[in-house]
Amino acid sequence: MKSKISRNGALALILGGLLLLGSPAAGYEATVVRVIDGDTILLSNGEKVRYIGINTPEIHHPTRGKEPYGQEAKEANRRLVEGKTVRLEFDVQQRDKYGRLLAYVHLDGQMVNRRLVRDGYAEVATYPPNVRHQDEFLKLQGEAREQQRGLWGDAEARTYYRARGSGVIVRKSFRAYYHPQDPDLGRVAKDDLIYFESAEEARRAGYDPSMGYGYYRAKEQKFLVGEPEKPAKNEAVQSSTSSTSQPATSSPSFLSPNTSAGTEVNVKGYYRKDGTYVPPHTRSAPKR
Repeated sequence: MKSKISRNGALALILGGLLLLGSPAAGYEATVVRVIDGDTILLSNGEKVRYIGINTPEIHHPTRGKEPYGQEAKEANRRLVEGKTVRLEFDVQQRDKYGRLLAYVHLDGQMVNRRLVRDGYAEVATYPPNVRHQDEFLKLQGEAREQQRGLWGDAEARTYYRARGSGVIVRKSFRAYYHPQDPDLGRVAKDDLIYFESAEEARRAGYDPSMGYGYYRAKEQKFLVGEPEKPAKNEAVQSSTSSTSQPATSSPSFLSPNTSAGTEVNVKGYYRKDGTYVPPHTRSAPKR
């Protein structure tokens, strides 16, 4: 069955496309006609915009329904932007798999994404390659948790909260997915990379975790739940390729272990692709 688009709808899509083609990351302005929830808005040109780098509790989820503090987050977003003209800032990827625009939304000299995290209405949600403000958002979330702002001061919301880890990056030639903070990605060609919103999606697509994925994932989770774990002085992590490469994205300090040749490296247990389990062990760090 062919889908039908009204003349107004088609015009909105054309105008939206022209605006995107003619504007860099910092040049797209439009009026917000409706706030859908805490992290999604509808613009006057018909475009639906999903805020980059954050996630707010759901109010219309098909399976989870209404989550604690979802309505409060929507109202906070509505007070900030509804009926106002905002400026969109794009990152590397401009649309998600649902066709929504992905943007940092600016109004009156402030970024709305940042404001929602700072005030405790949103948690950090990192989906590579859009990670430009990740470090700042993580810092603001930590401060909001400590000061119990917004959802972090609501007992029901805190009990319901489950730390949302970063999306993953697949290296096609290795058929493995990596945590975005894995330094091995720094030497991989861009056309060898695929981005997934979660490790589960990557597994369903037929990819296996890289050797270092569990390590970086565990450290991130500790930070997100308010228990940052600082690496020991001589701590290192086994990576699946050379350890001399640089991170593909800017790295929060809590995810950056120190590696020095000659020290002992703790390697966590993992499964090979053939299903064989390799138990935890230690080895010497590679020479540089």
